[in-house]
Amino acid sequence: MKTDHFTIAHNTPFIFRGFRWLQLVKIRISLSAAVSSFIGYILYSNTLNIDAMALSFGVFLLACGAGAMNHYQDRFVDLHFSRTSNRPLPRKLISPPEVLFFSACLMLLGLAVICFSRSSHLAWFTGMVAVFFYNGLYTPLKKRTHLAIIPGMFCGMIPPLIGWVAAGGYIAAPQIIVLMGIWGLWQLPHFWLLLLKDQKEYLESDVPNMLHQLSGSQLKRILLVWIFGFACLAFLLPVVDVLIHPWTHWLLAAGLFSMVVAFTYFLILKDDFKKYSHLFTGLNFTMSFIHALIFVDRLTIFSF
Repeated sequence: MKTDHFTIAHNTPFIFRGFRWLQLVKIRISLSAAVSSFIGYILYSNTLNIDAMALSFGVFLLACGAGAMNHYQDRFVDLHFSRTSNRPLPRKLISPPEVLFFSACLMLLGLAVICFSRSSHLAWFTGMVAVFFYNGLYTPLKKRTHLAIIPGMFCGMIPPLIGWVAAGGYIAAPQIIVLMGIWGLWQLPHFWLLLLKDQKEYLESDVPNMLHQLSGSQLKRILLVWIFGFACLAFLLPVVDVLIHPWTHWLLAAGLFSMVVAFTYFLILKDDFKKYSHLFTGLNFTMSFIHALIFVDRLTIFSF
């Protein structure tokens, strides 16, 4: 009997077959990368035009391809976690060669769109650097060391830089350094919240993670310190003129204060595993809120 049989039924409704492929591209992560590259572009150019949108679409396709490649690379590890065991590859709903081809096509198409969006030549190069950090370093290293989160963090910092350099911005300008730093500090709490939510599985797993070195309460304290660092760095956005209008400064302060209070309350005072999903959502909302503030703030000085 063959053990590599794939249950790709041709009588499956088209919408369900399409959903399987959609699962591969990590749609929320890919959209987040596209939005952050868009923010980086308009932050430097103060312009809302077709080039900004084309660049963001290219970054979205590139991120989708990298996400599909991540599914291919993690297809054996994903079997051992309830959060990932229902993905198409562990369930053998799609074959690995198909996923590999799908990933390569998306990445090549994404790079082509970036190249033809009249962007700086550094844009496609930084896009390739992001793919290297994600698929070349983070994904293979996380099976060997918990320190793989470091290249994973750097990968997450790159999308706003792609937009910034695409518009012609200087790579070491304080505005983009602060924005990239915020993205970097925002990355790790996501994984730590997943660790805390599914800590029993991760403790029993052979995949290296911080719970093999630290207790859950120690990790929660590190997470809280990291959140304070994220908030402090975000307070620099008005200082480096990423946010210009005073009303955006007050809204930023209110949003960051609310986030810090929520994390302090749920991590220190309330012991409930369901809270980690709420904090995960709240962390995503905070970054979306920051992006919205930057966009609305820039609307007043846009040229179209």
